[in-house]
Amino acid sequence: MFRGWCKQLHQPFLFSFSDNFAENAFAERNSTIERRAFRESICIKAGKLSKNLYFYEMNWVIIGHTGLAWYMVGLIWFVQVVHYPLMGHVPKEAFVAYEHRHTHLTSFVTAPIMILELGSAIWLAWQMDQLPWFWWGNLAAVLMLWASTFFIQVPLHNKLSANFDAQAVRRLVRTNWIRTVLWTGKALVLAWYIIAS
Repeated sequence: MFRGWCKQLHQPFLFSFSDNFAENAFAERNSTIERRAFRESICIKAGKLSKNLYFYEMNWVIIGHTGLAWYMVGLIWFVQVVHYPLMGHVPKEAFVAYEHRHTHLTSFVTAPIMILELGSAIWLAWQMDQLPWFWWGNLAAVLMLWASTFFIQVPLHNKLSANFDAQAVRRLVRTNWIRTVLWTGKALVLAWYIIAS
């Protein structure tokens, strides 16, 4: 209803006057002007409400996206400091079975979060009018994380799933710093944005 009113505000008002009904016409004109002013105030309030709801929705997406990033920060630091270094201490005869189980279970705690993070990063880059370069940079960081995962870490895990390779384990630990630094930096910047806003 408000949208229809706001569109009508841009249309000219036409009046038909005659000598016999001039008084009624002026009264009608005054009434129309009052209605127009009332509609203008309603449209302004509706516009402000719509804008506030838009930013309220955007803020929740930003907070949710930041929460996903911090979840991954906690996970990636555990992997970096504890999980990957200990892989070299798994007995060789049990390593392949361990690696298969490890990659299967890890996917349940990483894949959904990474997909949600990517989806929300795309949405923010596409929708945010404020500091668009910031959100496109955020999306670029997420894409780099995906590239590191699927072009470096996943191939190494596939190699380890075939047989134990100490060099591959060491390379896994070294290259995982790419994701550790990226996720940590990304989460800190997002937290700074929320606090500064």
